[in-house]
Amino acid sequence: FDSFRASGLAVLRALRVLRPLRLLRRSSGLRLVAECLANSVTMILCIIGVALIVYFALTVLGVSLYKGTFGYCFVEQQTTTFWKDVTNKEKCLEIGGMWIRR
Repeated sequence: FDSFRASGLAVLRALRVLRPLRLLRRSSGLRLVAECLANSVTMILCIIGVALIVYFALTVLGVSLYKGTFGYCFVEQQTTTFWKDVTNKEKCLEIGGMWIRR
């Protein structure tokens, strides 16, 4: 029974936080400010959503454009001179090289 009473008091104490919201009913200026803040939060969330979509699209584009270009071909026995021009892993392995990521 004591734990029920203690939890009830805790709920009442938590509701004290909502007291300043009563000021919104009394003051039309504060009510206007609160409504403007609420409306601006939704607009800001929309802008953040659009920005995240653009950021994701640019990330996908960057990964597809730069895939495999941050590496080089290392050939121990450099019998061919064109190994420097090898720009992807498959060609490097064909000539007997080792693809090393930077």
